Amino acid sequence: MCKEYDLFGIDAVDEEIEFVNEIGERLRSEAMKLAVGQNLFPVEQLGAPYRALRAFRPLIFLETSEMGSSPLIQDLPPSIVLHHLYTRGPDELESPMQKNRLSPKQYSLWLDSQKEDQIWKGVKATLDDYASNWIIFRHKITSFLQLK
Repeated sequence: MCKEYDLFGIDAVDEEIEFVNEIGERLRSEAMKLAVGQNLFPVEQLGAPYRALRAFRPLIFLETSEMGSSPLIQDLPPSIVLHHLYTRGPDELESPMQKNRLSPKQYSLWLDSQKEDQIWKGVKATLDDYASNWIIFRHKITSFLQLK
């Protein structure tokens, strides 16, 4: 009988925690809207930057395979999605910032001064380098295995 009460208590606490987390998230969201609305502009007038900020947070928690079909990416510039994908790539994949040996500040300033097509060229260059290095590595492994 005690075990049943223990399990009931654990379930009740678990449900309470879930409820508090949900309420906390709603309160944070409403507090942010209220603070922004009172101090700056109504949230609706913030437009694309605000929508991008709101879309990026849940994007972080998506599986990589789910990202392409997610409606969240519609509110994000392609460069943000591409740079986020670098964080999920292999360590050998250099970001454009690493490839060009820029500091985060320098790279941020460069990003702010570029259009999406220029940013894509930088991304594509690093992807091409990674692909060619992979081909070279695969060739070396194949040659090594054939020598044995």
